[in-house]
Amino acid sequence: MDLSNFPDENSKRFVAVLNKKMEIGKLMNALGHTTAGLSREIESLEEMCFINYEDKDGGVHPSQSHYPFIVLSADNSNQIRKVRNEAIARKIPFMDFTSTMSIGTSQEQVDTTASTLESELDYWGICKEIEKRWADKYEEFDGYKGVDFENDREKFYMLTEFPYPSGSGLHVGHAFAMTAADVYARFQRMQGKNVMFPMGWDAFGLPTENYAIKSGRKPQEITKEVTDTFRVQMKKLGFSFDWDREVNTTLPEYYKWTQWIFTKLYEKGLAEKKEMPINWCPKDKIGLANEEVIDGKCERCGTETEKRTISQWVVKISDYADRLINGLYDTEFIEKVKAAQINWIGKKEGINIEFEIENSVHKIQCFTKFPETIFGVTWIAIAPEHPMVTEIVSHGHSATVSQEVSKYLDETKKKSEFERTSGISEKTGVFSGVYAINPVNGKRVPVWIGDYVVANFGTGAVMGVAAHDKRDYMFAEKYGLDIVQVEVPAEDPAYLIDSYEKVIEDGLMVNSGKFNGMRAREEAFAAVSDWMVENGWATKKTEYQPIRESRLWPILKNGWRRLVQNVAKRQREKQTQCPTGPEVIGTF
Repeated sequence: MDLSNFPDENSKRFVAVLNKKMEIGKLMNALGHTTAGLSREIESLEEMCFINYEDKDGGVHPSQSHYPFIVLSADNSNQIRKVRNEAIARKIPFMDFTSTMSIGTSQEQVDTTASTLESELDYWGICKEIEKRWADKYEEFDGYKGVDFENDREKFYMLTEFPYPSGSGLHVGHAFAMTAADVYARFQRMQGKNVMFPMGWDAFGLPTENYAIKSGRKPQEITKEVTDTFRVQMKKLGFSFDWDREVNTTLPEYYKWTQWIFTKLYEKGLAEKKEMPINWCPKDKIGLANEEVIDGKCERCGTETEKRTISQWVVKISDYADRLINGLYDTEFIEKVKAAQINWIGKKEGINIEFEIENSVHKIQCFTKFPETIFGVTWIAIAPEHPMVTEIVSHGHSATVSQEVSKYLDETKKKSEFERTSGISEKTGVFSGVYAINPVNGKRVPVWIGDYVVANFGTGAVMGVAAHDKRDYMFAEKYGLDIVQVEVPAEDPAYLIDSYEKVIEDGLMVNSGKFNGMRAREEAFAAVSDWMVENGWATKKTEYQPIRESRLWPILKNGWRRLVQNVAKRQREKQTQCPTGPEVIGTF
């Protein structure tokens, strides 16, 4: 039989075993063995994939097994017919070796029997019946539920990622992650622990929003339909979730607490508004996440997007960043996961250096993690969204330069932040027409506007040190900017950086005045930082990756203004106690 006709592995295994049994059957028949002997021989050669009928209470019944397949091997043809008829009626597949083997087992007869078997086997029907029987038992089973306020057993909290309920149902990634978590939850139960293993829906998000817009339906209708589908699929997969603890972030009973948390953050000064750049669709008049911008165009309508600075709510998670990082070391996450979390927090220690603009009262602050490279600075790059761009470009240079800058600003508005900052795309820039003064040596350095600088990290301005940063080296080589080397390998004082491949990021200091000979990161970092701070040229600073949230549906529906006004009102009335049941501020 052709195994390719069978869609699942159990069916293929069944047919493979069947093929082997047929071959054994022909051989045994040629050797003169009886049919009963053949059946016993086959059973000893394979794990039981077929089972014989049983004669119980004067009746003939196909016996039951994990594998619902039977082999007819009795000598009494009347019994065989009874079993065969009952098997057909009960949709239990069978193979009749007795009738086949007793007449010689020709290839034609074997093929005919195989074809009959294939046509009568309803694999999917059998699987569905088995699945439903066990799914119902899982549904009734209470052993998967965590017990509150029980002190006899050790408590264990198992949590897997709550999925976005979008699309037509679960995908293989969901099953992959949930299966591993389910195995571990079951293992902990077998250790005698009181396991809490909930499931829920991270239901507010772009996938649901986009699907609602595309289909023209209310998001709450779509969310309910899809969550119902996800739940049914998870139960069919037999995951041991405690469904009594199901969480749905779209229900007012849940998101009233997220609103309450925001009010507390606001009261404590941990939520504030800032002017920050976003991807903007001029047609839909809405801010877009990076993943909604495809090749510089809005995923929804195809309009070219642009960068626009708008007022956004920012949660100052950076106030707790060090606690988050330190707490990670006490967790049992693998090192790769810890490193990813620390990188996401994005802590960077360095200094803010002030560069005066030539012939101007304005200054530009540059944040750097490598202050020891200050003697190698040959340009400054500021973000296209930097608040001083307008002042800088209007400061006494030719109309030609102004036109070039304006054109460049329009072009960068069409790029996503990912395109601008990833290591894949080419970095571009334009000369602003003005110069800054390096405070440590008084040298003029050109001020460039570069798309690889973003306004929402650091100060929105960076130093260009081509000899010790590969990205900077490519930029300098592209635009013909100077390259000044201030570090050499300790073992090669004559080392010359004259190509991209030879760029180094640590070594012994050179061309750096009194700091020559120091180890760049180990000694010069602190020495140069202290020296610049003492002279009033810089301030020490720790920066973190900014975290913002401007798309919170349940609050945006009725406006942040109303939420903040309510908070202010409660503050005036001195109602700052923790409510047992906060009022829902709008629904989605």
